[in-house]
Amino acid sequence: MTGELFVAYARPDKPDPTVALRTPKDRRRWMDHHTAHWAYRCLPLRMANQLGVELALREDVVAHWDGHSYHPESVTVLRGERAASARFPGAVLTFDVPFVVVTPPEMNLLVLPPMNSFTDGAQAMTGLIETDWLNFTFTVNYKFTRPGEVRFASGTAIATLLPYPRAELVGGGSWSAHPLVEAPDDVQLQYKRYAQQRRAANARQAAGATPAEVLMLSYYRGENMNGDKVAGHMKSLARCPHQFPPE
Repeated sequence: MTGELFVAYARPDKPDPTVALRTPKDRRRWMDHHTAHWAYRCLPLRMANQLGVELALREDVVAHWDGHSYHPESVTVLRGERAASARFPGAVLTFDVPFVVVTPPEMNLLVLPPMNSFTDGAQAMTGLIETDWLNFTFTVNYKFTRPGEVRFASGTAIATLLPYPRAELVGGGSWSAHPLVEAPDDVQLQYKRYAQQRRAANARQAAGATPAEVLMLSYYRGENMNGDKVAGHMKSLARCPHQFPPE
């Protein structure tokens, strides 16, 4: 498994899987609809969009929650019964994963909501799984956030799979919080420069400036507030598109 995030083995009981694995793209439909595509200038969003591997539906799914109870019977799958079911209490819609996912030793798998993608009426749950020894599958689950129908079109990502080192989880990780005046001098100086530029940009925008005139691109360019270029700055994960099963 050297160099691989994980290996996914297709289950023999799912010869025509309803879910595919695919390399994420940096684009999102809602970002396309932003004025002049300004959302794509937010590099943290674009980078997060490309993380991990997506699970994407290969058929439409429509489900309905009656809102009267949290029993599994309160959820009905109206379309896409092969892909989704209602088996858990709590107004939950469940998607089968047609793969056995195996990660390298001491590597867990984070099952996350699809990055910066949203579903009206339902919220994807997050799971953390020890897939270095779990030699069977798991499910992706969505919690209804309101009564009524929820729709997932074919091609919609339903989850992001992201391996995560188990050692980083022990003890919850170490962190601390302090007043900014206790930070190193250079950190304080750069923050002051940023704050001054941000206040000036906000004032120009309030006076009617366009987004292009107030956009601060230092992070996008990989420059700190001293104007220095940062080595190793990334604007793309530069991954080759891949999908299994292929379309």
